[in-house]
Amino acid sequence: DHAAERPFDSLILNSPFLAFNDSWINEAVLIKVIASLGQFFPEQALPGGLSPVYGQSVHRAFQGEWDFDRSWKPIEGFPTRAGWIRAIHQAHRRIQAGLTLDCPILCLFSSASSRPQAFEEIACRSDTVLDVKDIARYSTTLGSNVTQRVITHGMHDLVLSREPARSEVFAAMRAWLNTLDGDVA
Repeated sequence: DHAAERPFDSLILNSPFLAFNDSWINEAVLIKVIASLGQFFPEQALPGGLSPVYGQSVHRAFQGEWDFDRSWKPIEGFPTRAGWIRAIHQAHRRIQAGLTLDCPILCLFSSASSRPQAFEEIACRSDTVLDVKDIARYSTTLGSNVTQRVITHGMHDLVLSREPARSEVFAAMRAWLNTLDGDVA
């Protein structure tokens, strides 16, 4: 049975987290140290955390268009724990070494990244969470049938982007799905 071999027939990725978006020194040294500590102290909360800029660019109480329960998705994010860093670091290493997914994959990501320290309008037309160059680079390691689609002025979560980027996301997904056998969209 084909379904027993592969749990899905195709995959759409919305700004996938395929690499940490940090300085080279943090990626080369600090993340590895924290990942090692995460084996022994997985619940250890780490200082720092996410910038509130992305949350502010999405939620309508700030600069965004969307309303969501901020107790479920705080604007500042949840505490980062050493065990989480360890799990993500291990997954990133596997992905970056190369996977052999044999299904068609559509990888969508923004046309630009930005890292504003406080809210700026650029946050509403760029990925403020991940480096789109990393997404472009590492999505090709997922399998042999990866289609990349850059969304002009897309935000991190592309389907939450402002118009016309949001419509471009759904049009890209529909067009890609229509190229697959079975014309599903």
